[in-house]
This record gives sequence, structure tokens and C-alpha cells, in this order.
Amino acid sequence: SAIYRVKFSTRVHGNTYINRKMFQITKNTQVLRNGGVVRIQYNGRENLSVECGPSSEKTCFYMEEILLVNMKSGDTLQVEDLFSKDGGHVYDLRFCMSISDRSKIPGDEESLVVTH
Repeated sequence: SAIYRVKFSTRVHGNTYINRKMFQITKNTQVLRNGGVVRIQYNGRENLSVECGPSSEKTCFYMEEILLVNMKSGDTLQVEDLFSKDGGHVYDLRFCMSISDRSKIPGDEESLVVTH
């Protein structure tokens, strides 16, 4: 088993509003208890509006989340796009994993949100 640093990022366009459930991160078909639901959040930061793409004139909302996840051999981690199912548009979705230097997650949790 190892602790992985998981970085999720994307740009979205459509009916976005604060606290909207946009994506789910599942481990072995179960939504992660800590950080498994990715929602639209501002957390007092600057405007997160960005261009949707190089040839697009649309404005998108940038989303990013970094998690620590305890993974064992044979575990699977997946992102489910809930936003596109409701007619939204998702651009440049990235889901990257790397082994972290941690040996455990505080509180012996399965996952931990490092940043929203």
C-alpha cells in the first residue's frame, strides 16, 4: 500500500453555481469519503474565470483539487463526470497520480483533501 497525491483539474462551461456537485472520485466503485465529491467552490479566492480553449471565445470556470489517497495493489481510482450528463461542457480534464512521500494519512483516513 502507498499514499498517492492525486491532482484533479478541469475547466467547465454551463450552468455552474456555488456548491454544485460536478464530479465524483471513486475508489473501487465507492465515492471517497473525504474529497470524493468535487463541487464549485470559491473559498474567497479571486475570480476563477478562464478561457475554455485556444479557439473558443467562451469563458469557463477553473476547478482544481489535490487529494491524498491510500491505495493498495489492485485498487482503482476513477473520476465520474456528473456535469456533462446535465448538458455542461468539460474542457481539458486532468487526473494525475503520483506516489507521495507520506506513509499514512492523518487520522488513518482513506483520503484527505489537501486543497480545493
